[in-house]
Amino acid sequence: MLNCSIGNLPMVYLGIPMYDAHLGIKALSGIVAKTRRRLRPWKGKPMSWGRLILTISCLSSLPRTA
Repeated sequence: MLNCSIGNLPMVYLGIPMYDAHLGIKALSGIVAKTRRRLRPWKGKPMSWGRLILTISCLSSLPRTA
């Protein structure tokens, strides 16, 4: 009716792994590595307030692991 296909879990949606159980640290290791790789060029450079606020906003929207 909606012309959508039914998928299976696990799958990746918007770069985040989707599971029917609790996500472990290994499931999110790709996101952590990608974030570190993107932040590496900024390391040691002074940031403007706008860039700092944007970075904090982006990092706070990422899923947290306990």
